[in-house]
Amino acid sequence: MKNTRKKQDIICPKCSDTGYINFVRDGITYSRPCECLEKRLSMFHYKSMNIPKSFMDKDIDSFIISNKSQQTAVSAIRDYIGKFPDISYGLLFMGPAGTGKTHLAVSVFKAIRTRTRDRMLFMDASSLLNNIKHSIGDRYSDESSTPDIIRDVSSIPILLLDDLGSQKVSMWTQDIIKIIISHRYNNNLLTFITTPYEDRPKSPEKEKLEQRIGEINRSRLYEMCRIISLEGEDFRKMMINPRLL
Repeated sequence: MKNTRKKQDIICPKCSDTGYINFVRDGITYSRPCECLEKRLSMFHYKSMNIPKSFMDKDIDSFIISNKSQQTAVSAIRDYIGKFPDISYGLLFMGPAGTGKTHLAVSVFKAIRTRTRDRMLFMDASSLLNNIKHSIGDRYSDESSTPDIIRDVSSIPILLLDDLGSQKVSMWTQDIIKIIISHRYNNNLLTFITTPYEDRPKSPEKEKLEQRIGEINRSRLYEMCRIISLEGEDFRKMMINPRLL
């Protein structure tokens, strides 16, 4: 049966998407992995980690540094990656929207994936809480019979919880966050977090992270994570979608 695949459908011209390149040496045909194979395997892993499509190609080298805080953050992150896995704490990325928190957090996540066999998961905090509410309702607060959806996130060996604090604040949301963070704290599970809220906001009108997630949750994060503080203008507003003249 002939291969009816069109030439323009082939993604990699080197191996015709087989993942291997044939070559002849001393009359014998050999095969070697194509460089596209590693990329495809990485994409498979990133999908299994639930990394959003818009961050699939993001890494530390593609991050554009525009101020001193970002330079300091990148240096600290490179140091962290260099020490992994001989390290016992996660990272808490704090800063306004568009300063690169998720980009850098995902960069760390992707870099350490090659050094561990532990399962890893990216979760948007607001989406997670919405999924939990849809699954179990908004009256649950009993830790003795934890539902699967909460148990899975609480127990994953390495978790990246994105945009923590952006969810609507209520006793229920703080209780659910407490269950997740408490389990991870008690079991020394590696946790990475991004949040647009700070401990000492520059504007008096803006709430502190503690007010958004609860005093106990913030207290435990002090021990679980080291802070990566980012400042600056919203990159998306300035560079990606500037004002039309």
